[in-house]
Amino acid sequence: MDDFAKNPSVNRAKDHLKQGSNLLIDEGKRKAREMYDEGMDKASEFEQSLEDFANNLAGKIKEKPLGSVLIAAGIGYLWAKIRG
Repeated sequence: MDDFAKNPSVNRAKDHLKQGSNLLIDEGKRKAREMYDEGMDKASEFEQSLEDFANNLAGKIKEKPLGSVLIAAGIGYLWAKIRG
């Protein structure tokens, strides 16, 4: 067993495997970071879109408050009928 551990070709193979695994780990970390950053960008875009939608909706409600209340009441009535 000691001869096997001292064999230069075995040591080279171990070093080669260690380097390869380190490269794979580094590549995995890089890909994970890219995916995380991409996800954060998408979440930020979604948040901005949602904010724009809410602001637009608030503007429409301010323009026509009575119509907005009637629409909301109609939707509530339909929802209650559907749910039984």
